Amino acid sequence: MRCTGFLGQILIEKLLRSCPDISTMYLLIRSKKDKSPESRLDEMFKSSLYDRMKKEIPNFRKKVVPIVGNLDCKNLGLSENDKNILIYKVSIIFHLAANVRFQEKIKSQIQTNICATDTILRIAKLMPYLKSFIYVSTIYANFCVKHIEEHVYTYPINYKDLITLTHILSENTMEEKKAKITSQWPNTYTFTKAIAEGLLRDEGGDLPIGIFRPAIITSTANEPLVGWNNNFLGEIGLTVSISSGFQRFMLCNPYIPANFVPVDLTGNALIASAWDVFIQFRRGKDMLIYNFVPPADAPTIGEWFYKIADITKTYPLPKAQWRPFVIILQRKMLYRICIWLGHLLPALLVDTISICMNYRPRMWKLYRKIHSRSYEMAPFLTRRGSYSYDNVEAMWNRLNEQDQQLFKFYMKKFDWTNYFVNHYKGTLLDTPNLQNSICLCYRLDHLDYIYKTSDFLFNQSKKDGAWSRNKVLVFHQPFNAKFNFNLKQLHLKQLHCTLNMNHRQSPHSDNTPLLVISHIKIRKLSGIYLCVLISILTSPLNKTWKLKHTEHQYKTFTPDNQYLLQKLLRSCPDISTIYLLIRPKRDKCPKSRLDEMFEKPVSISKTISKHDLFDRIKKEIPNFRKKIVPIIGDLDIEDFGLSENDKNILINQVSIIFHMAANIRFNKSIKVSTMVNVNATATILKLAKHMPNLKSLIHVSTIYAHCHVKHIEERFYSYPINHKDLILFTRNLDENVIEEKISRIISRWPNTYSFTKAIAEGLLRDESGDLPVGIFRPAIVISSANEPLVGWMDNMYGPLGVIVPALLGIKRFIRCNLDLKANLVPVDFTVNALIASAWDVSNQFRSGKDTLIYNFVSPIDGPTWNKYISTLFDTNKMYPLRKAIYFPFLISFQRKIPYRICVWLGHFLPALLMDVVNICIDHRPRMWKLCKKIDIYSDAIQLFCNNEWSHSTDNVQAMWSHLNEDDQQLFNFSMVGFDWTKYIIDHYMGIRLYLLNDDDSTLEISRIKHKRFYWIHQTLKIVSIFVVLWIVWMKTSF
Repeated sequence: MRCTGFLGQILIEKLLRSCPDISTMYLLIRSKKDKSPESRLDEMFKSSLYDRMKKEIPNFRKKVVPIVGNLDCKNLGLSENDKNILIYKVSIIFHLAANVRFQEKIKSQIQTNICATDTILRIAKLMPYLKSFIYVSTIYANFCVKHIEEHVYTYPINYKDLITLTHILSENTMEEKKAKITSQWPNTYTFTKAIAEGLLRDEGGDLPIGIFRPAIITSTANEPLVGWNNNFLGEIGLTVSISSGFQRFMLCNPYIPANFVPVDLTGNALIASAWDVFIQFRRGKDMLIYNFVPPADAPTIGEWFYKIADITKTYPLPKAQWRPFVIILQRKMLYRICIWLGHLLPALLVDTISICMNYRPRMWKLYRKIHSRSYEMAPFLTRRGSYSYDNVEAMWNRLNEQDQQLFKFYMKKFDWTNYFVNHYKGTLLDTPNLQNSICLCYRLDHLDYIYKTSDFLFNQSKKDGAWSRNKVLVFHQPFNAKFNFNLKQLHLKQLHCTLNMNHRQSPHSDNTPLLVISHIKIRKLSGIYLCVLISILTSPLNKTWKLKHTEHQYKTFTPDNQYLLQKLLRSCPDISTIYLLIRPKRDKCPKSRLDEMFEKPVSISKTISKHDLFDRIKKEIPNFRKKIVPIIGDLDIEDFGLSENDKNILINQVSIIFHMAANIRFNKSIKVSTMVNVNATATILKLAKHMPNLKSLIHVSTIYAHCHVKHIEERFYSYPINHKDLILFTRNLDENVIEEKISRIISRWPNTYSFTKAIAEGLLRDESGDLPVGIFRPAIVISSANEPLVGWMDNMYGPLGVIVPALLGIKRFIRCNLDLKANLVPVDFTVNALIASAWDVSNQFRSGKDTLIYNFVSPIDGPTWNKYISTLFDTNKMYPLRKAIYFPFLISFQRKIPYRICVWLGHFLPALLMDVVNICIDHRPRMWKLCKKIDIYSDAIQLFCNNEWSHSTDNVQAMWSHLNEDDQQLFNFSMVGFDWTKYIIDHYMGIRLYLLNDDDSTLEISRIKHKRFYWIHQTLKIVSIFVVLWIVWMKTSF
């Protein structure tokens, strides 16, 4: 069964909720990427589709058992143990698994849809307790038949011969013969489904087999969520493209019935068919076939779109590009002409304009996809056929009144009008926003004036009256259902044959849990004194990419340090003392530096009220300052320059260490980076070995310490040099000599920072012995998502070093692959996971576990660089920056040479001209120096913008699962269902408020300034184009 497929999820939910006497449900699931079947199943159950079931049956998960299998493998890839479990435990089989891609190669389709069915049938013959075997086919398996009855037809080739051909012939040869073999079917999917039906007829023997043939399945009508859907296949994909204003022509017959059925009614009928097959088999009936299609009074395809068109006026699609309408055509040649004139030609023009305006061309590629889907659906939307459904009606009549209510699937007197509304909202709106819809209505009204004008001119010249127009828009959302059935007597169990799952999660489902321990609950750290040693250094204002993910800087307190400090104080009230290792700075002692940090406002603008990061702590814990003890120390000095008294205090009092200090400058010499990032770690480890009360030592590394590896696992790697040799070199050799000797070794790393971080991990592996050590590898850490202040930040590390200059109009070009995922994590989530890791290391160490490594990265559904950048720039249009010096825009390049040319022409040349003007008017020249700094920083982070890595996060997920519910609330770091769009908007507002000191009082001035820059920018572009054309014309004229 495709348990993560559309129908499969509904079937699972309904069986678990409405058939409480089910003993066990076995789901055949294959591993996918780095996810085991168990984790895939847990991920699926996080969908909002199962919320009702979780309330009614809290312990449902115990009934569901995943079985590792793969339909593409021999014998489904089942182990002997699993095979025996299925044979002796299963009593009912629902076989829904299939390769549903219409254009898939025939050899692959045969393997999945026919060979796998044959294997399941052979296993079913060995089951002594089998009560029912339901094979889910499709009503279009017999596409060539005008009137499809409920029996198996004859086919031009036997399934045995077809399987033999796939074993003998190559894939290319099979593709050549496909046209002859499948000529009566529109695609390989329907063809292989038909052959599979023949297989069951010939080999089913005396088994209780039923074939279930549903029509085109659409969103739910009633349960468990009204209007629920999770894919854009079939009718839904067409409707979305039409409703968004992209597709304006459709090849279909508007007068034939719309062969669509709601998925919840389909699931009910499917379950009922299992019961019916069992009952009829005991009475001596042969294999039963069920044609589940809409009734005779169902709407036509034309009516379907016309009725939904009325709903679009009330709930227009937020991302609609044009006033939605569709012209239905029945002739293929006329359709192709209109496609070229109305779709592809405008797409080509739009892409040309996009290229001229330095935007990425997308329309041509988008329309090719839309047309491919339209051609796939056209045979089913133009075919006029009829169906017998006597078995379905007879099955309905055999149900008692209670079962008919609980497993309702009878569609006579079905309220199609109400279903249209629910289907529309569910498909396209997810959560209707009335205010946005009203605003969009006004916007589409203006587009409608343009449409009506062109429509009037079109009507004047139109001669073919057979064309019909309708405005169409369709949406998709979850739905509700209920159903209880007298299958209780059967001890129902399922074999789920699951493969090729294409599951789109609901907004509330999650992918990869990020860990969060809600107030580390001292009770869970039983016996831990919880004094925290946090190594804090500083580093010059060199904002580098990785520094932010990993350690504390050198010259100031970083947001990671500050956030960890306030979180520990606020959420762990039983902490006795926090020791902070701080070095003196100029004329400031560590204590005065600490006092300055606690009193420093987040924003220092005169027009902006102070937002202190520690305000909440001051209110909740007024005496928190007594718990913090600064220790004078410096990582550049042997043994940190600690006094004997301070060293003894740390040894005897500390029980948890967070080591976050590092030199994070990418271009720093290898000698300095080694002394701070490697030697200092060795010193801390030496101190930790003398601590009798040590419960946990967490070394904060970076996920990019192993950026030379494409898939980064939660384990140690091998390194080209030992930490002892590296430290020895740096102490005894001159800097120039070290650079020459290390250059080859370090070549696999992009900079000295990531290299020394990797060596430091090797040091911990080799020297930690039996200490409770954990390594925490965060991704790119940016502003807070929730607490204590939304959008809070106080530096321009990571992507902000490029984005902020771009938003200010200083930087206009970037070398970045926008399609790659931006590995971003909020600082509050990161710190929560960091605290949780200290607790988890303590627990796991007592259980005998070795050093644990935690890869804390962005989840699978995290934003791409394109989403991150475009959302920031879209928000900038509404909330521009007061300090901008030009109209902000950013053009991305992937190739180095075009990027360097544009940087010189678009950055350095204007900077040079501005500096010349500044010198002439006795102002200090600054732009060239500023552009050089931005360019150096941009080059430093290019590797991370143009490459993508995959990560294992098993330890992080396990840590999350170990937390109780209270801790998960207080130390939330799971990013499942995380709202990235809202977060990026809040992130931008944080840039305005906390970095640039812009508040709402400056907004009006900023918008006027932004509008002025916009028109200057457009004027310059037009003038530039005319100048180029004039030069070309002058040259050609002579």
